[in-house]
Amino acid sequence: MHLQLPARLLTIPALAVLLLATPAPAAPIQQFDFELGLDQWTTVPEAGDLKLASGADAAKSGEFSLQWNYTPVAGEIAGLVRGELTPFGARSVRLWLRCSVGTTFLLQLAEQDGSRYGTAVYTPPGQWQHVALNLSDFNLLDDSTDENNRLDVDEINSLALIDAAGFLAKLSRQVPFFDQPLPPRILWVDAVAFDGAPVAPLFAERAGTHGREVLLGDFERAIVGWLLIGTGTLSLEQDPANVGQGKSSLRLDYDVAPRRACAVLCGLPRRLAAGAYGVRFKVHCTRDAVLIVGTEERDGSQYNMALQLQGSPDWREEEALFADFKLDENSEDENGKLDPDQMKHVAIVEATAAIQGKAQQGTLLLDEVVLLKPQ
Repeated sequence: MHLQLPARLLTIPALAVLLLATPAPAAPIQQFDFELGLDQWTTVPEAGDLKLASGADAAKSGEFSLQWNYTPVAGEIAGLVRGELTPFGARSVRLWLRCSVGTTFLLQLAEQDGSRYGTAVYTPPGQWQHVALNLSDFNLLDDSTDENNRLDVDEINSLALIDAAGFLAKLSRQVPFFDQPLPPRILWVDAVAFDGAPVAPLFAERAGTHGREVLLGDFERAIVGWLLIGTGTLSLEQDPANVGQGKSSLRLDYDVAPRRACAVLCGLPRRLAAGAYGVRFKVHCTRDAVLIVGTEERDGSQYNMALQLQGSPDWREEEALFADFKLDENSEDENGKLDPDQMKHVAIVEATAAIQGKAQQGTLLLDEVVLLKPQ
């Protein structure tokens, strides 16, 4: 609550007392600003050119940032790593990222026993992105195990920033309609800090009109928790000029060849969707489009449904109910039904070119993506 102080109280002595009584912001528990060197950051694999960068727009805080020039390889890991961390008592981590191409990074924390937790971050080409996440927003990775399924701060010993392009390129070659290019790129990182204070949660549960909702994306901050996959000329960024609600939307510009598609995907923590019965989102597209809303269970079973949208200058609200999802024709499931508590992600696919067999060019805007749950 903001208190409006009477003007007569703001005398010099009173103001001095207020200033002296205001605590200074707490210093980060552990930070890396790269002003004195690489500070034991390395690359995996040991490839490319890792160095300090300075000059116009090369650093976000101070004079220097960390710069890595590299080229991803399909099916191989490419990432920056800092080991020997001691972020005891930290509740959040923040950093600045910038990449010369649009790509998805996996921000990963590892415990001493090898348990790995992560969250996806998408970086539009050439734009600095400020990422701020609670450590509780990091989710146990599907190929990792932990005795308590919880990230223990006092056991964290490394932070990795992994370019997912190599993994996505391998994955896309196994999926019809997708293909992921791998151009050379430059990554800049600056002002990495572990803090004792929390930030806004990544996925927030709230009261909805007809029950509970879990907000997967309002796109008011960096594109965190979401990734882009597809082929063609694609651009994904926040759009503050055209919103369905709030201050920003997610804008996907695409130019896709026949029989190809593109998609945005939100990874879900384990059991986040337990009890959910559907997905609702705001969408804006100025031309007719076919969207496929899909998901995958943790055993690999895939379910989806198609939405036929007519081009319109106005935003609309769409719901995709899980009762209407069908098992994909190339998938199998032991019980033949979608189990929300096993959902790994929610995907929204622009599938017009894939279904109609003709090249497509356009813009898709998304906002307020939520999981729907009963009261």
